[in-house]
Amino acid sequence: MEQPKTFAVETLGCKANQYDSHAIRTDLLARGLVEVPFGPGADAYVVNTCSVTSVAGRKSRQVVAQVARENPRALVVATGCYADTDREALLRMKGVDRVFRNAEKGFAGRYVAEALHRGPELARLDLLAHESCREPALPARVVDFGDQTRPFVKIQDGCDLLCTYCIIPKTRGGLASRAPGDVIEECRALCETGKKEIVLTGIHLGGYGHDLARPELLVELLEKLLELPGLERLRLSSIEVQEVRDDLIALAASHPRFCPHFHIPLQSGSDRVLRRMGRRYARADYLGTIERIRERVPRVALNTDVIVGFPGETEEDFEETLSALRVVGFSRLHVFPYSDRRGTPATRLPGKIDPRTVAARKARIARLARELSLEFHRGFVGREARVLVERRRDPRTGLLTGYTDHYVKALLEGADEWMEELVPVRVEEAYPDRVTARRVRSPAPTAARCPRRPG
Repeated sequence: MEQPKTFAVETLGCKANQYDSHAIRTDLLARGLVEVPFGPGADAYVVNTCSVTSVAGRKSRQVVAQVARENPRALVVATGCYADTDREALLRMKGVDRVFRNAEKGFAGRYVAEALHRGPELARLDLLAHESCREPALPARVVDFGDQTRPFVKIQDGCDLLCTYCIIPKTRGGLASRAPGDVIEECRALCETGKKEIVLTGIHLGGYGHDLARPELLVELLEKLLELPGLERLRLSSIEVQEVRDDLIALAASHPRFCPHFHIPLQSGSDRVLRRMGRRYARADYLGTIERIRERVPRVALNTDVIVGFPGETEEDFEETLSALRVVGFSRLHVFPYSDRRGTPATRLPGKIDPRTVAARKARIARLARELSLEFHRGFVGREARVLVERRRDPRTGLLTGYTDHYVKALLEGADEWMEELVPVRVEEAYPDRVTARRVRSPAPTAARCPRRPG
């Protein structure tokens, strides 16, 4: 009896890319292939690439090249954003059999299955026939997310914001919202498999419904999802500040299963730099929205992204960014050094910053980030919370690990039976990157909120 063909998938980049990879996995599994860990020995490899920065693009290229070099007899397929921005570079790589742009991802599973069973050339001809008669589509619903405890569900694709430093609108296209019914049924199926938290994601999540002239559609979708039996926590991934509407804040304030956690990119605290970036808000707009959130959702967890060293960023601009970070008091922040991305308007801007200055600014923000995270985590010491325990233990300590409603990483002693369960805990110690906790007998309140941030 012939052994089933095997495949492995490697994903680089954002949550939306992770969702797309699970969709490709779903397609391949439905076609009778068997998934194996990403390593030597698979019959086929799919690398879902990223090109959000030049560093991400370089890493994507290295991963694809390494896979092709180390597995010369395997089928190697590349897709994702780097397949849009640098398709020819991938096609020139020895051992790469096929490159699918983002718009073609829906064909990846069919091609891999056909190539393994009939050969790459027949698979290519079959693909040409299908490409001519229909648009590609990833599976409408993804239910198997592997060992992912908190599955990401992509509700839209594409972006129309056109920030001057960003290549993604060129690789993902314009806004495209999924039908609410499809999202609801996918989430319902996930809840039926025992998933307790779902994270909604997209390339431009806050743009959900805008392409349908229905900007209120996001909150309407959230309200319906929060009614699903078995769903304990619903979380949003990144959302732009101008799309944090009053009805969204009201829902976060009133519904106990809506996680009190927002990831709202700041990028810069300087109005001058924000204009050069093509961002659609000013510093005062951003801080005003944060104040509106805090008035309704005390001690909300606020995460952000910051770019340092953007062309023309002066020391005064940088200090304004530091000031904004302190005023908000973010619970977690990610800092990225600016790098030119070919094909973006920012590459043509004058005033490139010396790399040593960029590195120094990044280091200062990283230090501030640790201080702010520690301050936020200390607010939970002695209090009860709920931790959704992951399926893998912390590799350094061997302890169980998971996240609270406020997206605080928690480590605790416990049995494997607690994995994928919501465990009531009391927080004991705080660190910049985590807290330690101990299980308590009485469950924590579903709507546990931390007290208002002082000052």
